[in-house]
Amino acid sequence: MKAIVAYLPPRQRFNTDAFVSNLGRYRTRNKFIMVSDDKSWQVECCPDPEKARCGNSNAVNNLVFLMCLKVSIEMGVDTMLYLESDCRVNGHYWDQRVFNEYQQQGKPVAGTLFAVNPWNSGSLNAQRFAEWSNRNVNGIPTVTALGVMEPGRVAPAYCFPNGALGVYDVKFVWDLFRGEDLMIMAKEFQAWDREIGLRIANRYPGHEYDQQAALTSVYSGYGDACNTEAERLQWLHSGKVAAIHQVKGNVE
Repeated sequence: MKAIVAYLPPRQRFNTDAFVSNLGRYRTRNKFIMVSDDKSWQVECCPDPEKARCGNSNAVNNLVFLMCLKVSIEMGVDTMLYLESDCRVNGHYWDQRVFNEYQQQGKPVAGTLFAVNPWNSGSLNAQRFAEWSNRNVNGIPTVTALGVMEPGRVAPAYCFPNGALGVYDVKFVWDLFRGEDLMIMAKEFQAWDREIGLRIANRYPGHEYDQQAALTSVYSGYGDACNTEAERLQWLHSGKVAAIHQVKGNVE
């Protein structure tokens, strides 16, 4: 079963009402699973993720993702399209456009890809990053490089779909975390999307690029580092992509 999965923060926080209103405009082809600790949303109940708050600024978001992953396992979801409240979508059956591209790619993990230190772990990774970069289409960066190491210096290199709007083989990702306590993990590791990339790299050394694919049907960015919110909304409303992240304004 394919499903769109999202956590809904409490009402009046993080522009969640605008997020829900945006989603409600369009029909979807696949099951929608929403979880929340705010009972007024009348969706699947989950623990308050604020319980993870600690010195690690990523802990709350980490726990939210891990809870959504666990719910997906429990509900028999095979493929999860993960949304956060700062995502926006456009068009009826927008989800099927994304799932179709994911299936065509044939990789367990896909989305807007970030590659960390792509020039610092040998020529194979550098070549694969170059191949990925050539797939950028319509002026939308489907692959972005992170890292400040000069080329040639040896450093850990890995890649990952940036945060929300990633599509995941649920069992594949769950197996990366199997047997570990969710709360402890949430508090201890870095941002969950990077953690997925690191665990894939550790499990498939030299072949982490073979486990992931860049999607052109979505765009997920890190704030306004590469583009503005207005640009992302233009891509969405023009139909270049079916969904975007991040939208921090109260925009439906």
